[in-house]
Amino acid sequence: MTLEEALSAAKPILFNTKMVRAIQGGRKTVTRRVIKPRFRENECGFFTATIAGRLFLCYSDEDDNETRRVKSPYQINDILYVRETWAYIQYMDISGCVYKASAQAERVVRVCANKGKPLKWSPSIHMPKEAARIFLRVTNVRAEWLQDITEKQAIAEGIRIGMGGEPYFSCRAAYAPLWNSTVKKSDLDKYGWAANPWVWVIEFERVEVTE
Repeated sequence: MTLEEALSAAKPILFNTKMVRAIQGGRKTVTRRVIKPRFRENECGFFTATIAGRLFLCYSDEDDNETRRVKSPYQINDILYVRETWAYIQYMDISGCVYKASAQAERVVRVCANKGKPLKWSPSIHMPKEAARIFLRVTNVRAEWLQDITEKQAIAEGIRIGMGGEPYFSCRAAYAPLWNSTVKKSDLDKYGWAANPWVWVIEFERVEVTE
């Protein structure tokens, strides 16, 4: 796939620096994103359905009648571009994007500091599509309860025993505090690990692009 084709088709997806490195290292091939149902007055439940090859979240009333459909944010074969923490530098004859997850990031930070031009990182949410360097293809999408994650799936999330600053006996156990770290404290009662919310499970593979 050419870079032009990837950019024109790609949808954004955010990852923190640790997870970007896991993707680069081939350790992360799946991500989970919380489903935030906002029920209308006549709704009290929901289920998923595949319609014409696309996954939908279907809301229902107390008699299990479908009231509306909401399409999954990502579908199989979608191309995604990774938004990550980045910076744009321009100093003398050097210009271009630097990524916090890259192996060269620390060296670039030191060089900029020595030149009196401290590097200022930009949040991943502000990264434009044109600055993307990592592209993914969605291979599977489904919805499930957060706590249904298996040990194998926790490993596919990029988890390794010992992550989180203290020992865990399984990658699944280590995933729980990692998940909570991505949720606002005010929302932990609704979307934290203990709340066991529904989540979109998005499996993916790296896509090689050429200039």
